[in-house]
Amino acid sequence: MNAPLSAPLKLSPVSRLLRNATVFAGSGRAPFTGDLLIREGRIAAMGSALAAPDDAEITDCSGLWVMPGLLDIHPRLDL
Repeated sequence: MNAPLSAPLKLSPVSRLLRNATVFAGSGRAPFTGDLLIREGRIAAMGSALAAPDDAEITDCSGLWVMPGLLDIHPRLDL
């Protein structure tokens, strides 16, 4: 049996901005520290110091890896 919710569910934002991540673009380019903007579940932009849309939820990803479109199916990717 499920307990009743005490607060309304928070829906995902329309836009999400991941800041200061180590980005592995999967294009053969060396990893870089930058931002990734996701709109409606799709990558909208990748780069440095991207402008945040008004509806964006911003997450500081300092020290974290982001691999858009790249799936690590083996734990020893050696990056």
